[in-house]
Amino acid sequence: MAKDVLLLLVPVVVALPPGLIDSPGDGVKVVTVGAADSSGRMAGFSGSGPTRDDRVKPDVVAPGVDIISTVPAGLKRPVYVDDYYARESGTSLSTPVAAGMAALLLQSGDNLTAAGVKAAMTRGAQKLRSSQGEIYEEYYQGTGMLDALASYELLQNGSNICGVVPDVWNAGRWAYLPAGKGVYVGLDTGADRPQKKMYALAPGDEDWNLRFVFFSDKDLEGVKNQVQGEVSGWVSIQALPTSIAANDQKVFSASIAVPEDAGPGLYNGSIDISTEEERLMEIPISVNVAAPLSVNGGVANRTGLLSGNGWDYYYLETSSGSAEFQATLSWQGQANLDLFLLSPTSEYYAGDPSNGSEESDGHRESGRIQSPTSGRWLVAVHSENASEDVGYRLDLEYFMLESEPRRWNLETGAGASAQAQFALHNVGKSLENISYSGVIDSSTSEEREGSVQHKETWEWAVNASNSTNKLSATLLTDDKTNSSELALVMENPEGQPYDALLGAGDLGPLEVSSPESGTWKVKVFGNDVRGDEGQGFRILLKSYGQDPWSWIDTDGPARLESNQSGILTANLTIPERIAQTRRDGYIKISSESHSFEIPVSVTISGTRLEGLSEENVTDRDGDGLFDLLTLGFGVNISEDAADPLQYSLKGVLTDCNGSRIEELDKRFSLDQSGIVSVDIRGTDIWRSGECGPLAVENLILYDLAGTYIDRFEGEIEIDHDPDEFQPPAAYLTGEYVNRTDGEYIIIGVNLTVVKPGRYELKGTIVNDYKEELDSESEEVNLQAGNATVELGFDSEEFVKIDEVSRIHLLDLVLSRDGTELEREEYAYVTDEMDPKAFASGPSIRIDPNAVSPSGRPVVRLGGSRGVVRMENDTAVIS
Repeated sequence: MAKDVLLLLVPVVVALPPGLIDSPGDGVKVVTVGAADSSGRMAGFSGSGPTRDDRVKPDVVAPGVDIISTVPAGLKRPVYVDDYYARESGTSLSTPVAAGMAALLLQSGDNLTAAGVKAAMTRGAQKLRSSQGEIYEEYYQGTGMLDALASYELLQNGSNICGVVPDVWNAGRWAYLPAGKGVYVGLDTGADRPQKKMYALAPGDEDWNLRFVFFSDKDLEGVKNQVQGEVSGWVSIQALPTSIAANDQKVFSASIAVPEDAGPGLYNGSIDISTEEERLMEIPISVNVAAPLSVNGGVANRTGLLSGNGWDYYYLETSSGSAEFQATLSWQGQANLDLFLLSPTSEYYAGDPSNGSEESDGHRESGRIQSPTSGRWLVAVHSENASEDVGYRLDLEYFMLESEPRRWNLETGAGASAQAQFALHNVGKSLENISYSGVIDSSTSEEREGSVQHKETWEWAVNASNSTNKLSATLLTDDKTNSSELALVMENPEGQPYDALLGAGDLGPLEVSSPESGTWKVKVFGNDVRGDEGQGFRILLKSYGQDPWSWIDTDGPARLESNQSGILTANLTIPERIAQTRRDGYIKISSESHSFEIPVSVTISGTRLEGLSEENVTDRDGDGLFDLLTLGFGVNISEDAADPLQYSLKGVLTDCNGSRIEELDKRFSLDQSGIVSVDIRGTDIWRSGECGPLAVENLILYDLAGTYIDRFEGEIEIDHDPDEFQPPAAYLTGEYVNRTDGEYIIIGVNLTVVKPGRYELKGTIVNDYKEELDSESEEVNLQAGNATVELGFDSEEFVKIDEVSRIHLLDLVLSRDGTELEREEYAYVTDEMDPKAFASGPSIRIDPNAVSPSGRPVVRLGGSRGVVRMENDTAVIS
């Protein structure tokens, strides 16, 4: 019997950002299929959810690894097992399996709808387990591996079949790597896939906005969904429509809020979906509430017993201003235990075995968090498939030093002195051998050039010391076509990748906060480099640290017991001669490996910006239009300097809408108060400005090291309109059109012409592999107004290379009377073009805009083949 059913099945593709399924697999009515191997393990290439709107995907998984199927002979990619069969892997191999099962279900079911097929598939699916024996999260497998027999039996045993994805709800917090630590999500529990969530909550936590998709084969009336069990008072749920049509699929959301007075332990419940006549299905809910870690005297400890893939969960309350805490897990025997710390904002940290030992006294893992986010941290202990009970001890040390006042702000003059006292109170563990010092942030930058070939690696060794706070690396490529794909990698002193970025064009910055001391490496890998010459690039490396601040002397107690107070005295002396008007730093309080900081901000009566002092315009040719705008800014220096001091003045010239016209950047030296002049070309103002009056914004004075000196806070208005300035003779509008006609590669370049005359336009085209195809120039007489000039490039080289590719227009130059008016290094790229679409052999066309010296029309053979013109009834080629 024919079935009029539309069922869309799509493979899971690995989507960006990592751990996200996007279109088309994110469709509500789509059956999204993941891949597993013959052992029931998720394939490494199979993508994982959720979707962008927090729904669970994939829906199901099917076999997709080493699938043998018929293939045409002579293909390059498959691994042939004989002349007609080959082995291949991918979610695109899983999807036909699901499609075949759907066909069987349609054949066996009476008038089964697409939603009914999806319900039978998901209800009959079997959960898969990881290499550690734990059930994969639903974000990897959905409802599980397809089971055709189970799904068939469901259809035979019921008159109506419904389904829901996900079919279980284990509440928890997402686990993300901290900013600057990488991009991938998930806890490494020793299994073949990382765990995306930590399945516990602290009192006051929420697991919010989980979205379910409910679908039914038949019409339903009197539908309701309600929460039952211990968690019924914790769950908020969006009601389903009371009427649901056959083959419909409805999304509803739910969230859990754990009460503040909830005790530790496992709580259960369910979401029941029913009609007036019957209970359709239930979705089990479980909530594991963590136990508190009570800190006394700056320490806390717990003991426990785990086996199999067991978990114990605790939580630690941290307050604003906490300096540090350290958790240490210790145990005996051969079992593997894991320590995880999860912040209130879902950033996770794994315990580091290198901080412990594996000596006769057992094993240790430690996690140290500096400047922790305030709130409730989850601390989890996990056993990796332990064959017997494993006892452990969890020790926690908490460090927090309160200061009153919390910071020191003062305003004074050069050569002045000041004193401040701070009341210190230790609310954490005892502090020994305390030292005090003034420090100030510093940064250095260095740039190196390099290049890589395809699948080759370039590296740069970088030293990080104990005083290095952060490393930052940015890749700047000279690939104008953005066709080569590079990987930028930061590698730690142990030789392990710390973070990476992959893509075309500029990459970064990659940042490493609090890097461990030693030799780090910045590596560039040519993942997909087009062209034999390789891919060039520049690496900009910045290193951030702290230097001693000689202005500050300190004196304070050498020891503070837990819950003890003391007085810190700080003296600050400003040098007699100083260019900066503001200096920010810290009083650093150190105790062995722990440190605390009191911010210090000093505003100095010194060099200051006085705003706009002069304004002049210049009309060089007397045509009534200004060729130059000169702005003079006053700089007040409090005392004359023996030697000129070096400065940098930066700002932005804008129009009346606040749109940027020109960046102001002027370096100069002064030994006394004066005026700094900045020139702006009239053509730049005319082209970039839309209306007057003009204005200068964000006017800031720096020294040449980039240290902030002063910012002018007043308004600077310039009573001129952009139309009063000299327009360029002509300019590129930035608009292009592909007019390729099957003989030539023709790119139309749009211009705006202000002054009539003869103009030259020239450019070069390359393919995706950066192979030069042709260069071309056109000289044309243009009238005022908008014009499109066609550059006709020879297609011969493109046809000869015979590779489907985009065409990139580079080095586009507009000139008039030999003077360059404008240049675009990377102007335009077409869609992909097929060389086979071009006619073979030379072609001829008449260029209506070009004429010979005798006034005859020019006949172009195209690009580098030259021009044929008629002179004295003779064909001349040039």
